[in-house]
Amino acid sequence: MPASAGLVYDTSLAAPGVYYGTGNGGTNSHWAVDKETGVELGLQPLIRYTGPVTPTGNVYDVALGNTTVAGKQGSLWGFAFSVNSTPNLLSGLTLSISITDELFGNTVTFDPSTIPDNAGTDGTNTVGGSNGCNANATSACEPTTQTGIQNAETLSFTNGVASVFDPNYDSALDDTWLITLTASNAGVTVGQVSAIVNAGLGAPVPEPSSMALLGAGLLGLAACRRRWTRSI
Repeated sequence: MPASAGLVYDTSLAAPGVYYGTGNGGTNSHWAVDKETGVELGLQPLIRYTGPVTPTGNVYDVALGNTTVAGKQGSLWGFAFSVNSTPNLLSGLTLSISITDELFGNTVTFDPSTIPDNAGTDGTNTVGGSNGCNANATSACEPTTQTGIQNAETLSFTNGVASVFDPNYDSALDDTWLITLTASNAGVTVGQVSAIVNAGLGAPVPEPSSMALLGAGLLGLAACRRRWTRSI
């Protein structure tokens, strides 16, 4: 993602702050935020039911494994997202979140506004997501007044590897994920922010010797191609 003057890391959200509920560890700190165009986008990898992770830039390091909180299941870590279009309406934006598994190379993209238990705001009133923002007939959730949404998600809500966000997810496997939140208006991107999550040691990178062998192989192919071309 290109550098942008609107990107701020390890920061807080503007008012109304965090309103989706803090029971899973979310607080108004350690967010990666894009405030470039008046639309505020935020991502916050966190330890579920515990608290946010202190990043280095937009890189968040988390441990492997599942949550150990009594009565809870699923991944140790998760992420929260926030969209604040105040004073403009949220309905004027098209939203997407993409999650790329760097180890396996697969990417899943979805519209976060369709999650049924989102929390919503109209800039003044907020509605938590316990009953589903889309199911509440309140000013904070009506399309005619809504200016923001928030929620927290995880790659696995049950212990195991099944995940709608990453079919290869394994809570015991060193891996890296790139999470990107994008907002666009009439096909034009108006905001984008990314967070990188390293689980355990992160996704393995090729050994220098392997890279050298790959380079030698490519040079060999190029030399063969030159000799073949001259013989024509």
